[in-house]
Amino acid sequence: MRSSWNLSEQLHTAPNDDIEHVLVEYNGPQVVTLRDAIGVKLAVASDEDESCVRWVQAYITETERKALFDGALTIRDALLKDVVFVVDVSHDGRPLRSWDYDPTLLTDADLPKRGALLPRAVREEFAQAVPEFPELRLDGGGVVRSSGVAFRALSSVLDSFQRLWNAIAQSITDEGPKERGRWPSVLANAAELSLGAAGHGSLVLHVSPSDEHVFNEVAKKFESLANAGDDPAKLSSAFAKLGPRVQSRYGELLGHLQKQDLQLLTRWPSGSAFVSGYAAARVLSAFPRGQVGKPRTVKAVGTFLAFDSTKLDFEFTDESSDDKYEGRVDPEVLETHASVAVGRGSRYVVTIEVQSTVTHAGHLHESNTLRSISPMDGTEGGAHPSPGTDAP
Repeated sequence: MRSSWNLSEQLHTAPNDDIEHVLVEYNGPQVVTLRDAIGVKLAVASDEDESCVRWVQAYITETERKALFDGALTIRDALLKDVVFVVDVSHDGRPLRSWDYDPTLLTDADLPKRGALLPRAVREEFAQAVPEFPELRLDGGGVVRSSGVAFRALSSVLDSFQRLWNAIAQSITDEGPKERGRWPSVLANAAELSLGAAGHGSLVLHVSPSDEHVFNEVAKKFESLANAGDDPAKLSSAFAKLGPRVQSRYGELLGHLQKQDLQLLTRWPSGSAFVSGYAAARVLSAFPRGQVGKPRTVKAVGTFLAFDSTKLDFEFTDESSDDKYEGRVDPEVLETHASVAVGRGSRYVVTIEVQSTVTHAGHLHESNTLRSISPMDGTEGGAHPSPGTDAP
């Protein structure tokens, strides 16, 4: 056995699980699924000596099983859970001993290669029927419970998913900014997803895209983003093409999945993509760091919630999108506006400079600087921006 194993003295009785399927075999089983009274485990032969084979095991949900057979989930990622088991089994199949193992102690040598999927022949043998229409499959302790579905959790995840979908749709067209700001309502309508029906299973939502062509184009980008996993180079390349708004929205979705302990499998006739809460921290930590792109200018119409000419800070809400901006007031603004009216009785057109920066935790932070103010009464040349719909 490798010397890198960090096994405690707290042994457990080795479980006598039933082998459900042998998925990979080479001089004996290498990847199998096991079933016990609790559920299904994925198990990978990791090491061996003359006395036994050492397996790394983790429970998987039905959604993860489908993602594995779709090729949307790697074997390695399916194993890297908060709870991992290390089990020694004799060469004649007798379970000998087991440990609860800290997954952070697993080395590259203990796990399958990064990006390794189940063999194509295995995936084709066990693959589920291709859905006729797009669907979202949700699983995990935070949302799908024996007592039903938590509406608040479901709402937050689906809302952030739609916001990401809109951001990707906007990024792959020539219409509208690639960052924060206003963009045509026709694009928002084309990217909108609706619930067509709910099916049987963990939680299956059948999706009705407003525009099939837009859906397919966005789905391809989402699939490549999900497949980037926690690879910093792949994520950096993806965000360089899709822009900081997509990075922000993807981070938002991952945060909700993590908070709700949720797994999300998106399936459509030509592909699938899997993202999960248990991998969110690893993915977020691999986000590119530092400033993202050049500072950009946002023009917004709305009201001030706060304005302090002494501390040089402000808070402003865009009436069309309900986006809120807070940050620093450019001192030059005070030359014409030493004070402003705060509250919904007074409307202004403002120009805000936005700089995106990725924090050490992998989250996208936006710093805002107020550059100009014009009242909407027309006395200072204020004009409403061209009609459009703000991207969520």
